[in-house]
Amino acid sequence: MLKFGKRINYRPLVFSLFYGVLLFLITLIFSKPILSIFLGILLFLWILFGYYWRILPTMFNYWEVDEKTIKYSDMTNKGKKTLMLIAPFSVPMQSVKLDSIKSVTVTGNLGKFKEIPLAIPYTGYLAILTSIISVIRNPIDLTFTLKDGSSFNVSAARDFVWDRKNIVSKLDKLFKKLDDSDIQVVDKTDHALKFSY
Repeated sequence: MLKFGKRINYRPLVFSLFYGVLLFLITLIFSKPILSIFLGILLFLWILFGYYWRILPTMFNYWEVDEKTIKYSDMTNKGKKTLMLIAPFSVPMQSVKLDSIKSVTVTGNLGKFKEIPLAIPYTGYLAILTSIISVIRNPIDLTFTLKDGSSFNVSAARDFVWDRKNIVSKLDKLFKKLDDSDIQVVDKTDHALKFSY
């Protein structure tokens, strides 16, 4: 089985709760309890839904391929996306049979990793965003088109950022498997590497 990306977990909920409670405790020293509760809840909601909800498809784009199916986390539905933040393991992955796939289109640049510009002053806040910025600057996207005309997208960008040495061989295995299943692979990547499929 080939696995890509990172599975959604309780990290967004725990981090949001931690910083909300921390702000509550800090402001409790200087202000009334009702204001502290309000500010703690406000920060909790802002981190969970203002930050994590928006980056969920970028940082937690998990998908896997076995002999007969592709399973992926569908984050196009806003309700499912919200539920993933609150109860991450309660949302089942979407499953697509390989024999229902017509083609896959691959885009991105596997040949060159785009670094984050160092002209930006490096702060603690930027340290948190570094992996997100790297994933955004190095998109490796796969669009699967089904025989019924529908399509879905998955990303291998997180793997490219965190494990550049193995991502090409993992994608090569994937494309070989898809080619063996008579699925057309359209390589629109911008690199000199060639896959063996």
